[in-house]
Amino acid sequence: MYELLSGPEASALDKSLISKYSLSEEHLIKNAASFVFSNHKELFKDKTILFIVGKGNNGSDALYLASLSLSCAKKVYIYMHFPLSSGENERFKERLDKSLFVQDLVDADVIVDGLFGVKMRPECDERTQRVVNFVNSSNAYLISLDVPSLYKIKANCTISFMALKREMYLPQNRAMCGSIELYNPGFPSHDIKGSGKYFLLTFSDYKSRKFNLADYKNTRGDLTIVGGCSKYLGAPILSSLAAFHAGCGKVRVLSTEKVNDAIVSSYPSIILAQSFKESSSFVVGPGWGRGSKKKLEEIALSGKNFVIDADALKLLPSLNLKLGYRAIITPHLGEAKMLLKELNINSEDYYEAIKELCKRLEVIVVSKSSTVTISDGDNVYIVDGANPSLGVAGSGDVLSGIIGAFLSQGMSPLSSALNGTLLHQESGKRAHEKWGFYSAENLIEMVGKTR
Repeated sequence: MYELLSGPEASALDKSLISKYSLSEEHLIKNAASFVFSNHKELFKDKTILFIVGKGNNGSDALYLASLSLSCAKKVYIYMHFPLSSGENERFKERLDKSLFVQDLVDADVIVDGLFGVKMRPECDERTQRVVNFVNSSNAYLISLDVPSLYKIKANCTISFMALKREMYLPQNRAMCGSIELYNPGFPSHDIKGSGKYFLLTFSDYKSRKFNLADYKNTRGDLTIVGGCSKYLGAPILSSLAAFHAGCGKVRVLSTEKVNDAIVSSYPSIILAQSFKESSSFVVGPGWGRGSKKKLEEIALSGKNFVIDADALKLLPSLNLKLGYRAIITPHLGEAKMLLKELNINSEDYYEAIKELCKRLEVIVVSKSSTVTISDGDNVYIVDGANPSLGVAGSGDVLSGIIGAFLSQGMSPLSSALNGTLLHQESGKRAHEKWGFYSAENLIEMVGKTR
């Protein structure tokens, strides 16, 4: 688990730690550039490299990196986007041969983006937009230093200095970062602290219930899936199978006659439910069509823990109920925006909006996009998906089934959401490694092997 800092937090902390440890900016700049060079030396070797240099320390990082790359690059070009604004910039520039500097952008094999860092939030004027357009239309491999400039430049790789920045993991920004590397200049981990409210999770944080020899179907969880209609017969079945593969001992489906017929003919391990009251936990919504507000209300008032997914999400704003944090909602980005709009929640700050959504409905939110944002209204946890192969029909049904399985096994709603998401993401990663792009059925198979 990594704590995520905001850009302003990282900038303030940088100044504070430089003062605390009596370090020079030049020392830190040289170390950061040396890290990038040592990690990407093979990429630079015999290549034409264009360094795009801005005003601040990012510009200095790029200038010193340019000096290091001279030892292996075929050709080095340096484009200064602004007049120099700091002594560090000037000193690093003076040490470089004037012939390296160009007045305009040039084609290259590798481009290093040292234009704007976390301290710089300028408007993207016409001149800067021209740089953005040039870089994004180039076939060059792009490395961004600290952050992709303005989150408008689309990097292949971003090296985040000192701490991971939570802005990187916003749905609209994540794709601009490419792969993300973290460089800590040597500060003790206990010094790198922000608000303590934002965290990046990895699969090493995953925890599932361990079973022993005495466990059997009645001790491994009893889950009911409420959903399905004539148009979406398969959705509750996918959720059910995912729940089994996540370790659930007994799965029921409460659905239509057509779905029941499909289950009876092909999936005898799934029990046909007579009532949602038969199980300890529920998943409501997969393939539900228009659903039933009355049934959702009954489930909400049952006092049991449950997952609200897919079509059932549309009914939430009209329920006018506080769900006591017993429910987990799993909207994709479009559904999350719909809920925010219906509830008149300001969505300008995505993380704050998700937290407010939690508080307004008293639910755990799992907001699905290029990254998955999970919140209980207080803390925000992010799982970095970066896996387009998960964008396949049925993937969300699989996730709801996994989370439902964990709920049925006695995990808290927040733990179920966190661990279910981690298992879903890791299974997707392993499935992609094995099959490339795959179906929801393949994903389910990998859930059982990953759990």
